[in-house]
Amino acid sequence: MSAKATTYEKYLQIVSGSSGIKISKEESGIIIDRFRSAHDIPSPFAPVTYMLDYTSKKYLYVDETLYNLFGYKPSYFMEGDLENYTSKLHPLDFEILNNKIFPVNFDFIKQVPVAEYPDYIFSYNHRQVLSVSFLIYLTLKLIIALLILLKKLYPAMTQ
Repeated sequence: MSAKATTYEKYLQIVSGSSGIKISKEESGIIIDRFRSAHDIPSPFAPVTYMLDYTSKKYLYVDETLYNLFGYKPSYFMEGDLENYTSKLHPLDFEILNNKIFPVNFDFIKQVPVAEYPDYIFSYNHRQVLSVSFLIYLTLKLIIALLILLKKLYPAMTQ
């Protein structure tokens, strides 16, 4: 990593409002499909796939599985901007992404010809701050599951 590492926050300031590389909706769909097929996980929970235009800080695509994991509908991010996402990152995880992971990936991608950028996908795992309504929903699901389990284990007590 270089002495003057570019953090995630610094990168966002640099590219915000620049022209960047424009790709069509069709091209972004091809990239998303290629990523999904390479990471085909039969789960409604992972991974959450999204595509972001860093120059406008707007989401081009957000997967429906986002709700299953975080309790936020894709429209929350699609209609908002990048701050909707970064404000939900766990602060310690954001610190690691910002200062350790992103600078290494940024140094790497600078060595890649621009035409090859779509061939690279960076994937991160991190904790997310959940919405209160989703926490209530999860709590209710847990209570219902426990009641069903108790009824099966102790049928005489639940009659």
